Amino acid sequence: MGDKVQEILSGASESDDVAHEFDSTVLQRYQTLLLDTKQKVGGRRFDQLQAVFKVAEIVLLALGGLLGFVLSFDFVGIQMKILIWTFYLMLLIFVGLTVRIVPSELKSLNEEVTRIRLINLCERLAGQLALFDLIYDDDFKDKDERNIIEDLSDCLPTFDSLSEEDKETIRRCLDDSQIFGNSRETNISLNNLEISDKSADRLNRATKEIVDLCPYIFAGGSFTAKLYLRTEMEVSNDEMVEVLTSFTKYPAPSNRPRGSSWVKARGNPSIVWQALEDSQPRHIHEQDLGEYYDSVLAIPLPGRIGVLAITSDRIDAFIDKDDEISVRALSVASRANALQALEISES
Repeated sequence: MGDKVQEILSGASESDDVAHEFDSTVLQRYQTLLLDTKQKVGGRRFDQLQAVFKVAEIVLLALGGLLGFVLSFDFVGIQMKILIWTFYLMLLIFVGLTVRIVPSELKSLNEEVTRIRLINLCERLAGQLALFDLIYDDDFKDKDERNIIEDLSDCLPTFDSLSEEDKETIRRCLDDSQIFGNSRETNISLNNLEISDKSADRLNRATKEIVDLCPYIFAGGSFTAKLYLRTEMEVSNDEMVEVLTSFTKYPAPSNRPRGSSWVKARGNPSIVWQALEDSQPRHIHEQDLGEYYDSVLAIPLPGRIGVLAITSDRIDAFIDKDDEISVRALSVASRANALQALEISES
């Protein structure tokens, strides 16, 4: 997938390096000092100061002829003449550098900033285009929502096969008198899904490709992705519970390849249930929000059959970047890949 993005970007990412090379370390340091000073005092005040230096340079050049005439007389000793000329030349060089070095570098910096912004935009657009390449069957048609959920539910283990802790969690979620203040009280582990190794591998590869694309779409950071699909589990003959079941997660530890799933409950549902019920993307960010992430973007899939949850270790990973094009691309690609991997198609 990285190669695919690079191929898309091959024409856009080639750009000349506009940074100037200087032979003198002292010159580089002086240049940096001037640029830092410009930032501190502000552009307008620094431009005024620079105009003063331009006037000073003209005055110094005019004084050079006068100084040469005065020093031609014998009343000034040789050593004093050398000292005066040395001071004059140093002052002229200092003023000349201050006048010339900053405008050239600022222009280069502005060009570099523009170039970087254009490359980032190209990378983002390439990432969005590459997402649609994940949909590898254009003629694919799927069933309606109800039938899809029924087929997905066939992948669940039986209620009796769950751990006692997970059974108790489900019972509490079914109790209408229970109102949960912490959504983590509603998660369970469903690692033993009834899906083939081929389907599991296909889901994992598709999720990995989405994770690989996230730095291009959301501009940097470390990401994980988890695909939740909407299922129903039979608890008893007359009781059913809805679960947003994690079918795949990347990356994931070997002992928990799919992570947690979320039972529907009253009170404070998880962000994935909020996104599904509102049919709108949900984004939260907070320092140490999770064990390894500071922000989450939950994207409902078309037909409300599930949710794609993307996490990042950067608290600002999704701020002003979860635009409609990116979200729709991720949503459509995730739905298509999930149904194709699980071989759920229109009968």
